Amino acid sequence: GMCVTSVRPASFFSNVLHSVNRLVSEGVYSSPVSPTARVNWVSPEDIAAVSVSALTSTALFPIALKVLDVLGPEENTVCGQELLQLLEKNPNLQQRNQHSPPLIYQELPPPPVEDYAGLFSFLNEGGFAAHRPLLPLVNKPGASFGHFLQGLALE
Repeated sequence: GMCVTSVRPASFFSNVLHSVNRLVSEGVYSSPVSPTARVNWVSPEDIAAVSVSALTSTALFPIALKVLDVLGPEENTVCGQELLQLLEKNPNLQQRNQHSPPLIYQELPPPPVEDYAGLFSFLNEGGFAAHRPLLPLVNKPGASFGHFLQGLALE
């Protein structure tokens, strides 16, 4: 038989980009994730590093390991209000906010596709962070979601 490892990352940093235009123009961040749900965010680079380690190191990843959940550092687990607070530190949004109302988090209805809606139900229940402990998978700290948001080019 063939050994298979499923790499399952938490929310990609880049998922924030779906809401950038409305965020800049209207000050609204929208998502099917509840504003009270604590979601972990992970960088694509960290996902790649863990994947490479899983493929190349049997010492770190035994052959029997079938599912590999990839999460960012603990400080990358934030609720909607914390996400807005991190976004407000972005210099482009700080300029916008000088003359605009505060940013708003808008919860969207779940998508009509059942499997996709199931993903948002999973995230609303705490996602991987609520179901599995974070394993130290690579010998470096994960990227900071806050730093990513502060450096995001918003125009």
